[in-house]
Amino acid sequence: MIYSASMVTAVMENHRATFYFFKQLQWFAISLIGFIVCSMIPYKYYQKLMKVIILIIVILLVAVLFFGTIRGGARSWFIIGPISIQPAEFAKLGLIMYLASIYSKKQSYINHFSSAVLPPLVMTAFILGLIALEPDIGTSAIIFLIACSVIFSSGIRFKHLVFLMLIGLVVLAIAIPNMVTDVRISRFVGAYQPFQVPDKDGYHLIQSYLAISGGGLTGEGLGGSIQKLGYLFAAHTDFIMAIVAEELGFFWGANRHRNACTHCVERYLYCEKVPRRFWRLVGNRYFIYGWHSGVHQSWFNQWYIADNWCDIAVR
Repeated sequence: MIYSASMVTAVMENHRATFYFFKQLQWFAISLIGFIVCSMIPYKYYQKLMKVIILIIVILLVAVLFFGTIRGGARSWFIIGPISIQPAEFAKLGLIMYLASIYSKKQSYINHFSSAVLPPLVMTAFILGLIALEPDIGTSAIIFLIACSVIFSSGIRFKHLVFLMLIGLVVLAIAIPNMVTDVRISRFVGAYQPFQVPDKDGYHLIQSYLAISGGGLTGEGLGGSIQKLGYLFAAHTDFIMAIVAEELGFFWGANRHRNACTHCVERYLYCEKVPRRFWRLVGNRYFIYGWHSGVHQSWFNQWYIADNWCDIAVR
């Protein structure tokens, strides 16, 4: 599907039609090797290196604020030749492992708020603040949800959990008015009321609707998409599922959505049986991660078939 969805864009950018296909294949191979190597390393080494991992993530997040490239209104990318690196993606994985490592070590005194619960939250807030400064509100919101799920599952006392929820509500009440801008309002309207602004922020979503409806139940056939011929922006990335639905049909897309939901639930239930608390906390947080990447975005972006190497390498 990468080839089918990207061939027109590649030619328009003066590349070969197979440019994005081979680019995806290349990064998939590299990521697969990385996956095999990481799976051979005992988990205890990850816990020992956790301070180093978090330090590297913080350095990258600080550096991107000064030396990063702006994409989509956020200074969140490093461009090094043909390679693009988004530190926030690595922060997702690193923060999951950091919180799981810290809270699994502090189980003997997890009821002590100041010594067990609070210190990791300070680091979490610092990382969220750096990402929000880019500003990448969407990524910071996802990391916030992941962090909340780790904290909820760590075994802290209920009154501490309620206290943190109240603090979170106060912070949101203060932060949300400051985050509301005309650009974000227009993007929100374009996402949820696209037909109110069909020529502006709602245009691309409407084009994706046309792609999905044009495919019908069985699709136009592989390579038969009309919307990818310059009508739909980012047809091979953010809106690739619209092209998939247009070419392969609604039944295929709905089945993919069902598989994603089933996979997330099965992954959560499996991780609940893991005896070591560190990996149980890490694994269960991927229920949120999996929902975000597989279910929430299943009609817009599939990270394992969309042209985004950073997602593939991390996830």
